[in-house]
Amino acid sequence: TLAARPEKTAAATSETEQDERLGLRVRSLTDDVAERYGFEDETGVIISRVSRGSRAAHAGLQSADLIVEVNRVPIASLEDYEDALEGATGTALLMIRRATRGGIATDVVALRLPD
Repeated sequence: TLAARPEKTAAATSETEQDERLGLRVRSLTDDVAERYGFEDETGVIISRVSRGSRAAHAGLQSADLIVEVNRVPIASLEDYEDALEGATGTALLMIRRATRGGIATDVVALRLPD
């Protein structure tokens, strides 16, 4: 079963210290955003910003990537995402979905975490 997703309300945004150190910002996946990128049947958090030269940029993460798992833990909310990163050390494996011309691509990205 899919978790309920916020509708057209303003998306909550993650602005934790961890996000600053990783160089990315994520937000809740709303129905509007899911429809725009073709993620209607997905759950996760969407990357809204990647800082140039950051750990996230070096890992290949991009704005509009959908994070669906962190270290094999399914992500359905900002709270899931933050909890998964808090418990991770060294490198986090992020399963992402990315909208491409050919459809939705799935990839696993290794994100080096701050010490």
